[in-house]
Amino acid sequence: MRRVLADWRHDGGMSDPEDGVPPWAVVVLTGGGSRRMGQDKATLDVAGVTLLDRTLAGLPVDVDVIVAGPPVSVARSGVRFVQEDPPGGGPVAGIDAALAAVTAPVAVILATDLPLVGTLPTQLVHALLDTDDGAPAPDAVLAVDASGRAQQLCGAYRTAALRRAIDEGGPVSGAAMRSVVERLNTSTLSVIAVREARGATVEVDPTWDIDTPEDLHALNDLFGERATDH
Repeated sequence: MRRVLADWRHDGGMSDPEDGVPPWAVVVLTGGGSRRMGQDKATLDVAGVTLLDRTLAGLPVDVDVIVAGPPVSVARSGVRFVQEDPPGGGPVAGIDAALAAVTAPVAVILATDLPLVGTLPTQLVHALLDTDDGAPAPDAVLAVDASGRAQQLCGAYRTAALRRAIDEGGPVSGAAMRSVVERLNTSTLSVIAVREARGATVEVDPTWDIDTPEDLHALNDLFGERATDH
């Protein structure tokens, strides 16, 4: 399945509330070691806006956001921070800690380094809840990146199913997200975002994760800005 994501937000603004969609929440993972980047990704400056703020920019204003990682300054109001105990337990441990604060039936799981994700989380939620074709309802819908790989940290999950899959795996510290996802009935969604850049319309992969200093420079180049070194 392939859709065009027309509303790729990059200015720090947030989407309006949605009507007719059950409540959903977003969990963002920021507690990783960022070894390839060499510094904390959440606070990286991308043309005057932090990487975390860009990841959050396209979310509707009424969606709860829980960040699994150390508290940092964010532009969005109402963001809650939690952290696994002990810290550094990996993505499953971070998600497990964050789910304790989630009351919505759907949780979108995002890595912190997805500055082009825009309104893709909303698209994923709609895809998860759209079961009119008679097929078994999936437990999760994962975004597919430009290379065709399903992204476990860019997906919409039914909260109860995700909690159950985590619990079935035993200890969460050091657990592999891949193993959690293998216990779920999953579907995928492929989306391309479009934007104007230097007078031309360009396609961008909304699942592009910023892992290295080279990625950061390329991202700033996309915004027409020189990368900020720290």
